[in-house]
Amino acid sequence: MEYQLINGKVLRTEEALIPLNDLGLLRGYSVFDYFRVLQGVPVFIEDHVERLYQSTARIDLDLNWTADEIKQMCHDLVAANGGPTVNAGMRIVVTGGFASDGFTPTDSNIFITLHPLPTYAPTDYTAGRGLLSSNYTRSMAEIKTTIYGHVISLRKKMKEANAIEALYHSDGLITECSRANIFFVTKDNRIITPASNLLRGITRKHVIRLAAEASYPVIEEDIYMADLHEMKEAFISSTTKGVMPIVKVDDIFIGNGAVGEVSIVLRNAFLKLIDNYIASHQQNQQVIPEV
Repeated sequence: MEYQLINGKVLRTEEALIPLNDLGLLRGYSVFDYFRVLQGVPVFIEDHVERLYQSTARIDLDLNWTADEIKQMCHDLVAANGGPTVNAGMRIVVTGGFASDGFTPTDSNIFITLHPLPTYAPTDYTAGRGLLSSNYTRSMAEIKTTIYGHVISLRKKMKEANAIEALYHSDGLITECSRANIFFVTKDNRIITPASNLLRGITRKHVIRLAAEASYPVIEEDIYMADLHEMKEAFISSTTKGVMPIVKVDDIFIGNGAVGEVSIVLRNAFLKLIDNYIASHQQNQQVIPEV
């Protein structure tokens, strides 16, 4: 992308630089949110900005901008990069500011960036994917911090296992995936999803509502690795992956190892929701020819 944004100012990408004493870099004192921009529309931006505020509040990080100001910054950045032509991932990062002593927070910084979206093969959805389990719980799991060192350290193992995500558990109690939420369908046709020590994703929220509308109520409850043999279906939800079927965890096949009906129904419902959202928000697009 040609332009990025720092503290409300749209800059050319090569000029969008930050000093080395930013607390997000030095101490990991930062949170972020991430969503897709499709056909120039920041998808579910209201949900993501609300969660951004919740994250900053949880770690006592002062935000110097209102929700409306942040949303306007996002729209300005999309407009600067072509408006309706933009299909990208948008990341909002809020840090504790520039610290001369390398520790004490000052005025917070906000960085908003656009970059290419990841792509997934059609077979990821028609045949399903696998997960690699990892005994790990994220620090401050309910907050979307920028600390992702653990899953990055697993990248070679995940590639060897052909795993799309890491499945986190705490001594057998399943919590979440490294960048997604997890759902299971039991043999008695209940949809269940972990109840604690997880980030409650925006896609997760919409999937739970869509499931209820399709007469598949979702129950939040404890799920253990030992329960995997009792599940007939699984899927993950995330901003970029949408609803993606999971057919295997490590060497354990879920059900018969094939994509299940619930995954298909909810994926189609979520795709329709995205299309409707884009159509209803396209009239707000604009293009800024010069910055």
